[in-house]
Amino acid sequence: MRNIIASSLIALLLTNQLWADSLFGTNVDTENVVSWDIVGDNNTYGLVVGGGQNVSVGGVNLSVDSDNLKVVDVFIGGIYNGGDGKNVNGNINIEFYSGSVNTFFVGGNYQSVGTVNGDIGIKTYGGNFYYGIRAGSMSPILSGQNFQTTDSNTNVYIGGNTVIDTSGNGNEAYSVAGSYVSVNDATLTIAENASIKGDIYGGGGRTLNDISYMNQNDLPDSVVANSANKVTMNIEGGNIEGNVYGGALKYSAVGSAEINVSGGKINGNVYLGGGEGGSGKYALTKGDSSLNISGGEITGNVYASGSNQTSKMLGNVVVNLSNDAKIGGTIYGNAENAIVEGTKTLNIGTSSEAYSGSTALKVAGFDKINVESNSNVKFTGIAADNSAKMIMDAKGNATVSDATYSNITNRSAWNNGENYSTTPLLSVQSGGSLSVESSSFENNSLIFENSPASGVGAQGLIKVSGGSLSVKNSSFEGNLSATTPADGAAYPNTQGSAIYASSALNVEVSGTKFAGNKSSAKSVQGGVVSLFGGSYTLSNNIFDGNKSDASMYQGDGWAYGAAGYIYDSWQDSPINLTINSNEFNNNLAEGTGAYGGALYIYQGKSGSGILIENSSFANNKAVGEEEALGGALYLNGGSSTIKNTVFSSNGASVGNYDFSYNGGGAIIVRNANVTISADKNIKNLGNYFSQNGTLSDERGGFLFMRGTSSVNFDISENATYEIGDGRSGYDSISSEVNAGSNHTINKIGLGTLTVNSSMEHYTGALNVNGGVMNVNNKLGASSVNIASGAVLSLTINGSNTLSNSNLTFSNAGTLSLVAGGSLEEGSYALSANSSIADFGSVKVYGGIFAENIFTVGSAEKMNLDNAGAALTVENNGRVSLTESGSENTVISMAFNSDYASVNEVNTTTQNLLSQIGSDFAAAASYSFDVVMDGGDTVVLSFLVDNPFLNLSDFSIYHKADGEDVWAVADDVSNVSYDGKYLSFIVSHFSEYGYAAIPEPSTYAAILGAVALAFAAYRRRK
Repeated sequence: MRNIIASSLIALLLTNQLWADSLFGTNVDTENVVSWDIVGDNNTYGLVVGGGQNVSVGGVNLSVDSDNLKVVDVFIGGIYNGGDGKNVNGNINIEFYSGSVNTFFVGGNYQSVGTVNGDIGIKTYGGNFYYGIRAGSMSPILSGQNFQTTDSNTNVYIGGNTVIDTSGNGNEAYSVAGSYVSVNDATLTIAENASIKGDIYGGGGRTLNDISYMNQNDLPDSVVANSANKVTMNIEGGNIEGNVYGGALKYSAVGSAEINVSGGKINGNVYLGGGEGGSGKYALTKGDSSLNISGGEITGNVYASGSNQTSKMLGNVVVNLSNDAKIGGTIYGNAENAIVEGTKTLNIGTSSEAYSGSTALKVAGFDKINVESNSNVKFTGIAADNSAKMIMDAKGNATVSDATYSNITNRSAWNNGENYSTTPLLSVQSGGSLSVESSSFENNSLIFENSPASGVGAQGLIKVSGGSLSVKNSSFEGNLSATTPADGAAYPNTQGSAIYASSALNVEVSGTKFAGNKSSAKSVQGGVVSLFGGSYTLSNNIFDGNKSDASMYQGDGWAYGAAGYIYDSWQDSPINLTINSNEFNNNLAEGTGAYGGALYIYQGKSGSGILIENSSFANNKAVGEEEALGGALYLNGGSSTIKNTVFSSNGASVGNYDFSYNGGGAIIVRNANVTISADKNIKNLGNYFSQNGTLSDERGGFLFMRGTSSVNFDISENATYEIGDGRSGYDSISSEVNAGSNHTINKIGLGTLTVNSSMEHYTGALNVNGGVMNVNNKLGASSVNIASGAVLSLTINGSNTLSNSNLTFSNAGTLSLVAGGSLEEGSYALSANSSIADFGSVKVYGGIFAENIFTVGSAEKMNLDNAGAALTVENNGRVSLTESGSENTVISMAFNSDYASVNEVNTTTQNLLSQIGSDFAAAASYSFDVVMDGGDTVVLSFLVDNPFLNLSDFSIYHKADGEDVWAVADDVSNVSYDGKYLSFIVSHFSEYGYAAIPEPSTYAAILGAVALAFAAYRRRK
């Protein structure tokens, strides 16, 4: 032991027997600082007291460096057992290098009425502590007293080779404050190489204004006083085997807590609040608190709360992650049953330090999550609901996987400009990116109230403002975005229930289902997605049963795009959208005006472009009181391409209003250039426009063109694009009758375009520039131009197939005229403009054409399988083949031949099926004995009468004369199917066959019809 004697110090002689095996700094009152060292002392003591017993001192400086020193009772930095007025009137500074303390280490006073009127500083660079450290005082409540208040600050540093092991003594390793006594600010630093086994608390215990509440769990907040006004815990290194609590231990409060983890390893949980080991003893944190994790490793969970139902946080709580913070468990906004009354926020990265952790984070229970710039983070398993909305704002790069967001309601209101839109669940800022994978969004609601004008209202659950978004393999079902207007408000918007994006760098959505979502307002801009300027890709998604709903605002409600609203005019950037392999089914836009039952697309900027490919639109509807435009698509402005895409049973329906611009059961094109292309067989069926419940061909069941528009049908070689089945009121192509309108349809590509429904009300230009175009109903074009090598084939069903009396006609290719299967004998004017003198090269089937007149004789009749006498066909005549005892024409033959002979036609179905199998919905085959001259051709039309079959359902086979093997035919042309007749052109008769593709077992139930096929044998001449 070393003695220290100086003018400002108390001389102290320590021996082994002094004060009955205890050490005291002094035994007399003094105004001076008691400073002393314990060095090289290997004895065992009951007490070591830095000040003294029942004395007052001016302060304490104590240094301990004795490897074998043992304190078996209490190590006290201040006064022990001091009475009233026995205080430490200065600072206490303790440095501990070696030795051991078996019970409490108390930095201040112990069992004393007196106070510490200074700061308490503790630094340990070694030593062993088996009952923890209390940095402040521990003074049991005396009679008539509640707790003791001081202005002391505690500052504790645990470093070096310090070992704190309380695993056998209650596991309470540390309290930065004390018990029964409050301090001002309490600071703890744990440095490299420190070893702690036990729990660490920032606050102390038992600081109540009313001691009658002691040991109760249900305490009023007003009863609980602070054991520390502010707690700061800095974990820079070391190893902690236990939990870390920023708040109080029990029956106590802290004003605020701050935990900073920058190093070391915590093998336990970290709680920003308090609560003794989850035992339910009351712990309160009154102010805003934060947990900052920038390094080190936490193997357990992180909680922005206390540990249990009596751990309460009254302020806001924040968890900040930066650098390579490692967390093995889940980051919770609050523990189960713990109370956080303020906002719970998780920040990934800070303004000065980005987060770069590589392990996916599991988070739960937060109100807000912010991902700061330059940070990269992955989240997994987020479960958000109305109690913890987990609202995320990504300025950096975030990935969210396996998340659920359900039953969340966010309400916002105008409040004189306080809000302009609803708060999204996930938002992406400029420069940020968000990836959402395998996640679900169900039954969430975003409500904006009292909107004063357009541009103010509800938006989607995910909002992208200049950043990037990826959504994969997820679902959005039953979500609602709604905007209610203020009195006199013009057209407040709702913009998407699922996704809102503007000026996005890149948005990709794939493998995702959007079902049963709805947006409502006086002006609805997108039932599901609302996209403004930027780059977008939608792939392999399903949009089913979504609604853009303005129907509640009768006379003044406008609904656009039940699946999506795409618009670029007010953005700095153009819009580029690719839609690939999507299904749009049963979507509905409804209001006073309805535009685009599935998609509304407006392009007003140079550089914008739309591609829709390999997709389908079925049963989408635009229903308007006064206006209905585009049951599936409204294409307004710019250039769009629609490739290998099917439109079926879409409709635009309007009430008792006859505005000339209403129309487009499937597609409406306004002031736009649209290319509809196909490199495989496509059939479009059942699309319609209706007014006041009545179907009409005048407004385009399939396509309606407005303004200055052009539509290019680009059909690749060997592909056929079919429109309609010839039924009145369905699948027509028409154009707006308006002096300022200018419409053009161009047929390009080497394939076949077949229009079975009416084109009588299309009054623009028709240019057939390549391949074959079949028009099997009337055509009202004002000009027709057939380029060299191209074919326009018209089916003659009566007079004025070319119905426009002002028609101009130019033919450098081939005009093909085919007598309709039910056309009666007689003469029929081809064009309503009788002044056309030259129709160019004309090929006629089933009649004679001269000077605008198509003359057809009666069809020769023959029974199948019972030929009788041979039939002679002259001058492009016709043959009708019927079954014995029936008048129904089974096969119609329209010849382009001066002379032909039909000897017999027999059924040979079993021969075909014996080779290609019998697993077909239906099949038939026929052998033809027909003689005609070389170069002659004939249109064969086979009655199928099933509007639900597509041309692609049929296969054509050929068996050469004298051979027994069927092969796929390669010598037929102009193959078409209009829902009733399957037709094609042949140039000679040998043996051929036709069969329907085998159906799945569910096909008939889905379509409500049975597919049919046939085969025809032809014998080579």
